[in-house]
Amino acid sequence: MNALGWNLILYSLQIACVVGIAAVAGSAFRVQLARVRLAYWRLVVVTCMALPVLYRVAPEETSGLSPTFAGRVGLSIASDSGSPVGTLASLIPLVLMAGAIVRGAWLALGMRRLRRLRGRGSLEPFESHVQAAVDAVAPHAEFRWDEAVAEPVTFGDWRPVVLLPQRLLGLPADIRRAVVIHEAWHVARHDWLWLVLEQVVQSIFWFHPAIWWAVDQIQLAREQVVDALVVKATGSRHAYLRAMVAFADVFPPAILAAPFIRRRHLVQRVKAVATASPPSGWQSLIAVAALIVVTGTSAISASRFLPLRQPTPGAVYDPGNGVALPVVVKEVRPSYTAAAMAARIEGTVLMNCVVATDGQPTQITVTRSLDSVYGLDDAAVSALQQWRFKAGTKDGKAVAVRVHIEMTFTLK
Repeated sequence: MNALGWNLILYSLQIACVVGIAAVAGSAFRVQLARVRLAYWRLVVVTCMALPVLYRVAPEETSGLSPTFAGRVGLSIASDSGSPVGTLASLIPLVLMAGAIVRGAWLALGMRRLRRLRGRGSLEPFESHVQAAVDAVAPHAEFRWDEAVAEPVTFGDWRPVVLLPQRLLGLPADIRRAVVIHEAWHVARHDWLWLVLEQVVQSIFWFHPAIWWAVDQIQLAREQVVDALVVKATGSRHAYLRAMVAFADVFPPAILAAPFIRRRHLVQRVKAVATASPPSGWQSLIAVAALIVVTGTSAISASRFLPLRQPTPGAVYDPGNGVALPVVVKEVRPSYTAAAMAARIEGTVLMNCVVATDGQPTQITVTRSLDSVYGLDDAAVSALQQWRFKAGTKDGKAVAVRVHIEMTFTLK
């Protein structure tokens, strides 16, 4: 498997670890303030995206052993480039890129549809008390009544538009007021820009359920922030709860706009509105500090225990498909250590390395260990570091090639 394929797998595992630990920590500390939860999950997603910057490069193995008597050593060079696993692994980056392009095209279609929706619907004045509330929160927002939408949707930032369903006119006045103020707060908070950014992140990480789940937590927390603002502005929890239930059976529109409610969030939002109570300042402060520490620690631990592969300048090729194997021009046999000889250890050490264009082996790693206690693994690495090759070629030019080296230790 090439380095890019490996790093994508390792990076995905790092993300899963960070999001998993964040979920456990969030449940353990139970932060009551929705705006704190919103900031926390945004921090988690940003941390996941920054993991490649935090990574600890897997070091090359080195040894300072001096040569001693060596038994018979068998040497061979092999490649797995033709194996089904290697072939499938090489397709991983292409598949992920294709999925991101498809998701990006879907977003582009959603933006195009929003342009068509912008001029639809009719402008009708609100009741005076509703208009006063809207002017106090988002005076630049344009509210339109549209028969084609089943629930309120908000989109745009520079010229924000809120489409309201005609069915809202048939609901009680206190519910209409709560719904309109809810959408006005989304406009005032520039939530549509955040929504677009989240969709971009989900498009890049379309293959990773942990990222999708973390983004969903962001969206839930954002709605709960707005819920609290609406209840404070209207002074009526009951009216707002009825408004959420009234649109709970509506399937969200397949456009790049914020729906009034997502069915999967209904229970949590209703519970938060119905049982809201002032949180303790000290408890919130302690929880925030603990969550920040947990997020940072999990990110550092994930990049430490699942390190990405060391980057190599230029492209690294696997043998096959027009890439010729390097040829050994200088071979150094490994040395048996006295302890290994006394323990009568025999067998094979399998190593990976990248033969650079100057013929030197780099990025040496032991992939199948024989003896990490008495020094035979280190002896094999030390010997391989002294080998020299005639570089592999592609189209007649020297290129870096990844190879597998076997060194077999046999006592006489």
